[in-house]
Amino acid sequence: MSTLQALRDEYPDRIPLHIHDDQVFVWHPSDVERLRRDHAICGLMTGTLPLIPQQNVFLGLPLQLCHEEVAWLLRHGVGMLIVDAPAHRRATSQEIQEYWSAYRSDARRQRRETKKSRDATRRLFEAKLGRSEPVDSPTTPSTAADDQEDHDDDDDDDEAELEKIPYQHLTLGSSSDLPWFAPSLSQPGATAFLTLSSARQAGVFTFPRTEMDVATLCVFETLHSQGFYLGVGLRFGGQFTVYPGDPLRYHAHYSAAVSARPTSSISGLEMVASGRLGTAVKKSHLICSVDSPLSPSPAAAAAAAAAAAAASTAAESGPGAGEGDEEAQTKARIDEAVKAGRFDSTRQPWGKVGFFSLSWAGFGT
Repeated sequence: MSTLQALRDEYPDRIPLHIHDDQVFVWHPSDVERLRRDHAICGLMTGTLPLIPQQNVFLGLPLQLCHEEVAWLLRHGVGMLIVDAPAHRRATSQEIQEYWSAYRSDARRQRRETKKSRDATRRLFEAKLGRSEPVDSPTTPSTAADDQEDHDDDDDDDEAELEKIPYQHLTLGSSSDLPWFAPSLSQPGATAFLTLSSARQAGVFTFPRTEMDVATLCVFETLHSQGFYLGVGLRFGGQFTVYPGDPLRYHAHYSAAVSARPTSSISGLEMVASGRLGTAVKKSHLICSVDSPLSPSPAAAAAAAAAAAAASTAAESGPGAGEGDEEAQTKARIDEAVKAGRFDSTRQPWGKVGFFSLSWAGFGT
């Protein structure tokens, strides 16, 4: 039994999420089905056929998850984050020998099945033509030694023929069945993580990092808790596309844009553009305003703005120095809160969201 299977047995409610270079993937078809059916998490299929690298209509495994989906899965006790590269230990010589032995056995089995099928097809074809195999009558009686020699020659011919028959080679997409793929929860050197705080402390998964990250995560969890499915909103001018059900069955009703603070200003031009954009793509455009405990208080934000204005007038300070300090402080506050485990479960929400919908009622739309 592989180590990953042992982790699955120990944590049956957890789905392995494989992270590589800050991108998170799901490799097993049953896990993809479970995410979509039980948890309304769709992700994006990113796999293509090796011989059709520009295929972009029907994609396959792996399923790539956005950072908001990964954080939601960890906070709800559904995901198990696995760092792929260090989870592969050095294989022993016996494991390598067993792997190649199984590989050669599978190739031989495929070749024998192919030869058997070809022989059956040939005999059927010859029977339809009314032909039969010629039978050579021996002129001299054969001995046991002659029979054994003929049998050995037949085996050699059979092996030579088998070597010429092609077989199917399957490249494993996931390492889950390899014995030297050994993710572990044990510290130090853990390569599997069950919470946001443990992954953050190890430097494996550092989302959310900024105030906007917290805001998008808050909007995602709020809409998801109301039964909506969320997808990438780039095509419709927002952070998220919001569906009333499975995207395979429904069109999106909303495109959602996120504002990191309730005090953020929106110009009239931006409001008109948002309304017209929503009408153009036949969606209601949502402006989602987030009030998070991790964001600076209004008084602190005003003080930071005043400090930035004062600093911009000083010769030794460049414009926006105060804003940079505020951003750094916010990042440090978020990092400290996540590492402390404050947001490892849903008991602590990321904040409150206010929704505003815009539509442009003009020219019959």
